[in-house]
Amino acid sequence: MSSAELGFFVGAAPGLIYLVKGMAGFQREIVAAQRMAREGGDLLDMHFSFALKADYLLRPGNFVRSTDGPGLRRAKLHLLSVRRKFLATQAIGALMVAVGAFLGTLLAVIVR
Repeated sequence: MSSAELGFFVGAAPGLIYLVKGMAGFQREIVAAQRMAREGGDLLDMHFSFALKADYLLRPGNFVRSTDGPGLRRAKLHLLSVRRKFLATQAIGALMVAVGAFLGTLLAVIVR
């Protein structure tokens, strides 16, 4: 492995770790929301429903539907409450990966 490749991976590593930690935190929020829905007698299936994911990410106004039961509505509102933080965390992590990989590669080439 060349020094530039090593610099790339070393530079990108902190951003990747930040992204994975953010995804793990969001996964915990999904599990909590699924528990809320189950307690209300409903089912929240974020993992297998592409339409639900698309509504959550792209159309948050359509995420909570009028046909949702009280437990499902509570779970979806909980997920919407953490949406902005999750998206900001992912954007910051992506920026950290891009900048870190660039700087790591640049430094590896310069120092070599």
